[in-house]
Amino acid sequence: MKVPLPLILGSNSPTRSLILSQLGIPFEKRVISIDEKAIGDRICDDPFDLVTAVAIAKANKLVEAIESKEISLPPTCSLTDGFGVCILTADQVVVCAGKILEKPESLDEAKAFASMYAISPASTHGAMVLTHLPSKLQFTATDTATVRFSESLLQEADSLVAKLGDECLSCAGGMMVENEHVSKYITSIDGDIDSVMGLSKKNVLELLSRMGDKLV
Repeated sequence: MKVPLPLILGSNSPTRSLILSQLGIPFEKRVISIDEKAIGDRICDDPFDLVTAVAIAKANKLVEAIESKEISLPPTCSLTDGFGVCILTADQVVVCAGKILEKPESLDEAKAFASMYAISPASTHGAMVLTHLPSKLQFTATDTATVRFSESLLQEADSLVAKLGDECLSCAGGMMVENEHVSKYITSIDGDIDSVMGLSKKNVLELLSRMGDKLV
């Protein structure tokens, strides 16, 4: 059996929606909030362990909500048709100068992050989880990429954040690399840009393949 579609995407991220659309994978968004800060230790944890734990927690919470019918499935999906549904969840942090950075809580914090990027490379650490219902088969994958910024960002962090506004508060690390105001400061990216944007295309396809093999 192939992986049932559409996927249930457990994220409000517009970039993750964009990446699935670019892959030609049909999906429906179903999102439930969790207390991410209550999971893991931002000082002691390995970044990959942290994002994997958060992505799994998002998946498990969404599974509970679907099973209890707190969240309804799209009309084309069913848990009793012999195919079920697959839920895709993800999480990402940025690591810079040895510190784990999540979504900035203020524009001042976003400015501080940007200043750090002018001095040290920033590495994204992402995890995604594909969960099948009703079988509860679950597969995980992680990815990383490193972004280097121009030193000029140190003097221009305030003006950049002013241009970006509240967009800074919507993504891990505060900088969307696809934004033209941010991209002009980027000198190099080691890894795939979709990984930096929050959803590795390679890992999406790998998880779908692994799930499909198990659902045969």
